[in-house]
Amino acid sequence: MIRYMVTQLLATLGYTVELVKNGADGMAAFAKSAYGIVVVDYQLPDMTGIEICRKLHDLASSLPLAVVPGQGKASTYAETPANKVETTDG
Repeated sequence: MIRYMVTQLLATLGYTVELVKNGADGMAAFAKSAYGIVVVDYQLPDMTGIEICRKLHDLASSLPLAVVPGQGKASTYAETPANKVETTDG
């Protein structure tokens, strides 16, 4: 449901949406194409959305990144301090 809503929202805003099944496929897609924004599920089969965001930030620090909860409650992510992503300039 969330995947569908995010896809529809981004398409409505003019983005071309590419869906992948796991973090490895996402990283491979990122290596082949330029993206204006990346939205990832918090928990994928092979890694977390936080891990993907850290890797992408290392590759493209100005890329907008978003992590959304694909299952469960949104508060699960928001209430867990260990899920914070630190960004640095330079």
